[in-house]
Amino acid sequence: MFLNKMKKYFLLLQLIFVLCSCETEFSHTYIIDNSTSHKIKIKGYDRVGENSVLNDSTLISSEEILINEFDKFKVVKSAGYHSENQGVFSSSKYDSIIITFDKIKKITFSCRQPTIFECNGKYNLVNYEENFEKVKTGKSSGKDEFTYTFKISELDYLAADSIK
Repeated sequence: MFLNKMKKYFLLLQLIFVLCSCETEFSHTYIIDNSTSHKIKIKGYDRVGENSVLNDSTLISSEEILINEFDKFKVVKSAGYHSENQGVFSSSKYDSIIITFDKIKKITFSCRQPTIFECNGKYNLVNYEENFEKVKTGKSSGKDEFTYTFKISELDYLAADSIK
């Protein structure tokens, strides 16, 4: 009788181990919607120190996203176990963003906090939870999947600074 209970207990432990070790995989979609009549270049920067001017000598690294007029940039990233870095960029380390319209106008966002997630601002494209429209699109592996969309409009273009 004792051996029978031990077998059941052992089988129960094996079942729990198998269920807990299953990988949970699901994904999220990130979209930047260019609703303007201008080609857009979005560049994420990781600056060196507290430099206020963004130029090549003050950068550790950068990444660029190009979007044609009235087009969208879309990336799907796996989440959960072995997840990819979430958001539109391949890294969340960028502390500054420059959005350029047809090489004529630009919007600059720069963060001086220890992490960019602490910075408020509409153009903080790293902080997708705060600045992107979030829509639940489904469920996979028991987890909710979302699409995050950031829209750049003609009003953003009009509010941008001219490039000298």
